[in-house]
Amino acid sequence: MLRIPIYLTDEEQKVLKAIADRLGLSQSEIIRGAFDRNIPQYQKKIRLD
Repeated sequence: MLRIPIYLTDEEQKVLKAIADRLGLSQSEIIRGAFDRNIPQYQKKIRLD
């Protein structure tokens, strides 16, 4: 697995932490899940497979 730094606003970080805490998941797991759900729409647009 590759480690990639990302920049979040204070509000984004607050929401991410709240979601992760409530679901009992790591913040990284939440980010990867959001990535996995959203990337297919972009792959279709630019035909990345």
